Amino acid sequence: MRKLFFLAVSFLVFSTPSLVSACTCAFTPGTCQQSWKSADLIFAGKVTRKVPVGAGVDIDVSYTIYAFEFQVTEVFRGFAFERQTILVHTGAGGGDCGYQFKVGSSYLVYASLHDGRLGTNICTPTRPSAGALHTVDEKEADAAKWHGGTMGDTTETGEFEL
Repeated sequence: MRKLFFLAVSFLVFSTPSLVSACTCAFTPGTCQQSWKSADLIFAGKVTRKVPVGAGVDIDVSYTIYAFEFQVTEVFRGFAFERQTILVHTGAGGGDCGYQFKVGSSYLVYASLHDGRLGTNICTPTRPSAGALHTVDEKEADAAKWHGGTMGDTTETGEFEL
């Protein structure tokens, strides 16, 4: 009887369509050092506005998809410059790993390029810049040690790579 009950429950669990999507950070870089190397763009910036970029539907409920516009104040890695305006895509929060940016606040952002768009989420070290810039100072000190103050990566032998 117990076997039959277990079989019935297993069947229901695995054959029922999933109505819940959950955030998982299992396949993202685990440490700050790994994130530093894998991000396409790392910058400090202030959120200037929340921009509607599309619409989505989840369990028959429609919602607006947003991206956030940043005024770049400092670039630590990647293809941007100070005072540039950059649009960063993220999820809505909750089960989709989206980062909850606040307009008017400043952040240290670790962004990656996917399908021609910059994006970030809660699985990166992205965070308010007030408590995060010590990490950048440490990275700059490491870079200065290897290459006269220019940001970049070092190889296992200590040689500098751009």
